[in-house]
Amino acid sequence: MKNKIYSILLFSLILTCLQIIACKPSNGCDPNNPPAGGTVDIAQEDKPVLFPYKDFDTMKIVKNNTDTILFLGGKIETGYTSQLDNNLDCPHLDKIQFMTLTFTNNLYGNIVMYENNIHYSISFDSRTYGPVNNGFVYFYKDTTNISIRGVAYQNVYKFNGSSTTDNLYFRPSIGILKIIYKSDIYDRLP
Repeated sequence: MKNKIYSILLFSLILTCLQIIACKPSNGCDPNNPPAGGTVDIAQEDKPVLFPYKDFDTMKIVKNNTDTILFLGGKIETGYTSQLDNNLDCPHLDKIQFMTLTFTNNLYGNIVMYENNIHYSISFDSRTYGPVNNGFVYFYKDTTNISIRGVAYQNVYKFNGSSTTDNLYFRPSIGILKIIYKSDIYDRLP
């Protein structure tokens, strides 16, 4: 008789748990299957400021003040990626527009620039650089001043790489100014 009571209690407990798992929250949201949200495009007025390069641009860089390297830009690619927005009562998936541009060089690797409305990153060879402290470029306040080959640049963003000695310096209206990578220094040429 005791085993029968335990079996009934266990069965009731399992049914209750299944009901709790299957129920949606009272607001109608299902966190396991979030509804589609909106589409967020990169604003036209932001493109020239945050992504200064155009299709098929070239980038000249001097490595360690000796070798001049030419990086050839491709076509700017755009697309959409899904991103979960948890900041609402009902989380949803937004479609976020992104832009990417790859500069190629057969000897030194590629430079890949990526931007969407909340993230900007630049990859060089095997390192990805992003704003210090994961700040957003849009709201990033800390800038520095640098000098390259006698030219002074102000209000330059410093992006950290995957190690403390790898850094990239970037100015939104100009683009990449300097890359420090594996103890080599790559400076932009005008």
